[in-house]
Amino acid sequence: MRIWCWVLLLVSLNGSIGLLNAEPVKVDKLNRKNWVVTETANFKVLSDLNSKRVLKIVRDLEKFRAFSLYLLNSPAQISGAQPIVVIATKSRKTWSHLGLPKDYVSITDTVRSGQTTIFADIKGFTGSTTRKSNMGKATVFSAIAFQLFHDLDLIESTPFWYQEGVYHYLAGFTEKDSYYSVGELEAMGRRLAALFQSNGRLRRIDVKALMSRKSYVSPVTNTEIKGLARDQFLAQAYLLVHYLYSDQERTKMLSKFLASEGVDLTLEQRIQNSFGKTSDQLALNLAFYAESKVSSMIRDKELVDKELSSLLSNGVEQRVLNEAELWRLLQPRMARLPESILSFQNKKEMYNKVKHHLPEIESLF
Repeated sequence: MRIWCWVLLLVSLNGSIGLLNAEPVKVDKLNRKNWVVTETANFKVLSDLNSKRVLKIVRDLEKFRAFSLYLLNSPAQISGAQPIVVIATKSRKTWSHLGLPKDYVSITDTVRSGQTTIFADIKGFTGSTTRKSNMGKATVFSAIAFQLFHDLDLIESTPFWYQEGVYHYLAGFTEKDSYYSVGELEAMGRRLAALFQSNGRLRRIDVKALMSRKSYVSPVTNTEIKGLARDQFLAQAYLLVHYLYSDQERTKMLSKFLASEGVDLTLEQRIQNSFGKTSDQLALNLAFYAESKVSSMIRDKELVDKELSSLLSNGVEQRVLNEAELWRLLQPRMARLPESILSFQNKKEMYNKVKHHLPEIESLF
C-alpha cells in the first residue's frame, strides 16, 4: 500500500529484507565514543567517525541529492521538506552497541510527518579513488531517493514500477574524477540474478504486467509478494528504468509516458503513443538491452556541476555532542523502531539509563 504513513526498510548484508531481534543497547559503551553531528539544510548526520570523514560523507549525500534532483528536473528548495537524519558508523561494534541486528547494513524509518531516519553501516561509503558503489552506500542513497519522491509529491503521481526502479537506479550513483555515473549494477546486488533462469537465459519480461502493478501486494492472492517474485519485479523495474534513461530520446519518451498518467487511454495505448511501439516490441528491446552491454549513465562533471551548484546546500554546521545532546537526538528515533528490531524491554532499559538527559516530551517509547 503506497499511503505515506510509516515505513520501515531493512537491508541485510546479502541484500535480503526481513526482521530480526537484536542485542540490548549498550549505553555505557556508546557514551565512550566521540559523537559528532554535522548539519546542512537537508541532512543531519550523527556519527562516531572523525569530523573530516563525516564532512566528506555529508558532501557526498548533498552531491547525491543534487544529482537526483537534476535527473528528476526538480527544484533544490522543496517546500515543507525536513532534513534526513542519518545515524552513521563504520564500526560493527558500534552497530551492535546500538542494539541493531548484526546481519543488516541499513534500517530506514519514516514516520507520518515525513521525517526519515536512516541507521547505516557506511563502511566504504566514500570508497577508494575509483569511488565504487557498495551495498551500504546503495541502501542509504535508495532511502534518500524515496524521501525525495515523497517531498516532490511523486508518490501519487508516478507509477509504482517507476518509483521502485528509480530508487535503485539512483542508488548506483558514483563520482569519478571527471564524470558522474548512475545506474551501476553493483547497487542491485544479487537481485539482478532474478532476471535470469537457472540455465542462464533471460526470463521473459511482460512489460504491460510490469507497468500495471500498483504495489507489492498481489492482485490475485491479495498477499504481499516476497522472495524470488519480489526480486523479479524489482530487477525488471530497475532494468526498464535503466534502459529508458540510457538514451536521451528514450528519456524524452519516458517523460511523455509519465505525463500521460491519468489520461483516459488504455495502458497499451499510452505505451504506443509514448514509445512508438507495442508493449511486446518494447519488451524485445528491453531483452536485447539486458543481454548486451548494460552501461551506466555518464555525465561530464564540468558540465553538470554548473547545474548542481544551485541544488547544493552550502551551509554546514558541525559540533561534538555531549551525552545529553547525543541521547536527545538518538533515543526518540530508536524508540520508534518496532519490537522486532528493538524489543520493548530493551527500549525501557535504554530509557532508564538515559532518562536524566531527556525532556519529558521526548521520554515516551
